[in-house]
Amino acid sequence: GSKIIESSVSERKCVCSRFDSDSKSLDIGFTIDKVTVLAKYDISGKVLVLPITGTGDLNITLDELSGVYKVKLDVKKNEKDGKDYAQINNSDFKFNTKRAYFQLDNLFNGDKALG
Repeated sequence: GSKIIESSVSERKCVCSRFDSDSKSLDIGFTIDKVTVLAKYDISGKVLVLPITGTGDLNITLDELSGVYKVKLDVKKNEKDGKDYAQINNSDFKFNTKRAYFQLDNLFNGDKALG
């Protein structure tokens, strides 16, 4: 498990958007300079045969993201006010990043031979 302590998103831009009224789909292209997430983590598991355990601080930093957020909408009429409202039916988020940094303090519970 993990608990997010802080997150930040620097300069971001919507570089394009497209709505298709026939398929009721919305595509939003974006760029983000930097995303940082600071959290507490607690992990116990295996990668292949190597046991991975630890508890500590986590820092994930992603530089120069670009991607597309795709949304499929259902449009329904509200019976109370008679207005049409869009509801997200399905969404897909894909991105690329130029650099990704992952720092997990105390991974392997401080075992110097593994960490």
